[in-house]
Amino acid sequence: MKGKILIILLAVFCFLLFGMIKVEAYAGPVGHLTTPQLKLAGIAATDTRAFVESVYGKPSRISNQKLVYIYGDSLRVKFFRPENDSQIWDIEIIADNGLATADGVKVGMKMEVMKQKYGEPDRTKQGTKGIVYTYHGAGKDALKTLSFYVRDGIIRSIALHWAD
Repeated sequence: MKGKILIILLAVFCFLLFGMIKVEAYAGPVGHLTTPQLKLAGIAATDTRAFVESVYGKPSRISNQKLVYIYGDSLRVKFFRPENDSQIWDIEIIADNGLATADGVKVGMKMEVMKQKYGEPDRTKQGTKGIVYTYHGAGKDALKTLSFYVRDGIIRSIALHWAD
């Protein structure tokens, strides 16, 4: 009888332990950006190479085995795979070119504009070229981030990233 009780207690303990591990494994960042806010330069992380070409045309340069489209010297779009239907992994605006987030934030603006539009960031990190302020998507968009690279109080670049 004691053996059965011990086995039951051990099974309950394992079930509880497994449940805690499972919860921890899926606990990701909690963000607040909505799907419409997770666009940069009119492009969403779920858009394809074909969509990008329909908006911006052929890129000025293609690098890294067709995985990175470079438009001028200020817009980079990175893809998961070289196929035409491949989704976007990363979009970067690296200079003041007039392109913006869905909420109108652009490179060259003051950091205060970013905070007025998005509030306090979900993550802040000191980078080599300034401070990186990152905002996470909410719910099904939790693996998408919108990051602002700021130096001397000015937004120097903006990136939309999927699967951070």
